Amino acid sequence: MAWREVTGGSAVDIKKQGKGYQIEGIYKGYKKITTKLGEQWIYCIETEEGDVEFFGFAALNFKLGHIKEGANIRITYEGQFSVKNKFGKFPHMVKVEEDQGDGEEGGSETPF
Repeated sequence: MAWREVTGGSAVDIKKQGKGYQIEGIYKGYKKITTKLGEQWIYCIETEEGDVEFFGFAALNFKLGHIKEGANIRITYEGQFSVKNKFGKFPHMVKVEEDQGDGEEGGSETPF
């Protein structure tokens, strides 16, 4: 038999990776966990290097709620907004893009 060690979670906090950090691949869904701070979502994307799990946050949770499992997506962390929200915090911003399958970076124009 071949044994491998099973370790604790290896989820990435994309906010700590810095502005411009990207993850690209096939969206595999999410799981919910309960922490001392409350409910937390952990997302999974299958990349060329393997599966990457990462923690959700408000803007990311909202945007990924519109993506179906199996979609090819790219997530780019855009840093924090310069104005505080109603809770007195600077919210994190993220861009979520879904591949439309046209084969061209940035999309294509309508041919008419």
